[in-house]
Amino acid sequence: WLLADTIISFREKANNLKPEKIVDTTLLKKTDSLSRKTDTAQTIKIKTVLTTLIDSTQSKARDTTKSQKLDTARTLLAYRNVRMYKKTFQSVCDSLSYSERDSIFKLFVNPFVWSDTAQLKGDTIHLLEKNKHIDKVLLKQNASIINSTDEKYFNEITGRNITAYFQRDSLDHMRVIGNSESVYYVLDEKNAYISVNKIICSEIEVYFQRNKVDKIKFFKQPKATMYPMKQANHDALRLKNFIWETQSRPKNKNEL
Repeated sequence: WLLADTIISFREKANNLKPEKIVDTTLLKKTDSLSRKTDTAQTIKIKTVLTTLIDSTQSKARDTTKSQKLDTARTLLAYRNVRMYKKTFQSVCDSLSYSERDSIFKLFVNPFVWSDTAQLKGDTIHLLEKNKHIDKVLLKQNASIINSTDEKYFNEITGRNITAYFQRDSLDHMRVIGNSESVYYVLDEKNAYISVNKIICSEIEVYFQRNKVDKIKFFKQPKATMYPMKQANHDALRLKNFIWETQSRPKNKNEL
């Protein structure tokens, strides 16, 4: 009896229960599969982003290292008693830097550059190369160019800054800017000296031919004085801070 009553009681309770929602197991499987695919896609996407970031970082690191190596290879620094020799030009200075990226030699502390019969000087000198030849020389502050074929009479140009232009390592022409002064000797057709001129002005342009002064242009109210050769005091005509440096000029590569 007790067992029969218990069974009847469970049946009554079961009949009084409210029906639950019917769950479609097929939909559950599809949803679960879609969820797994979404999670997988997100995981792949995250992995792809991380891989891209890592590759990018490694690539940048490689590029930086490569760039540093290249920059180091492209730069030359020299200190104390620097001398350079080439058949077409020579130079000396205290210290020097060279960048292969812009092909510029920068000479510091009492620098001199020589090309054939010309001597170039300035507080700082920038020497620009093009196709392995001197293209341009910038003489910055207290600039001067002296030219002489016999080392007896000297053509002199001084100014604040001078830009000298070269053709195949030979001085072609130059432009002097600021506080310009010039002393130059006039030659006849047989290369005999006729007179010497001293000129003061603001700017000067000088043109050379076969390393000799061919033509000079003076700008902004030039003041000129011409002296016959026999009446000129050549030593007194030399410009301030005249230096004709020959001892330190390298004569050949063996001297280096």
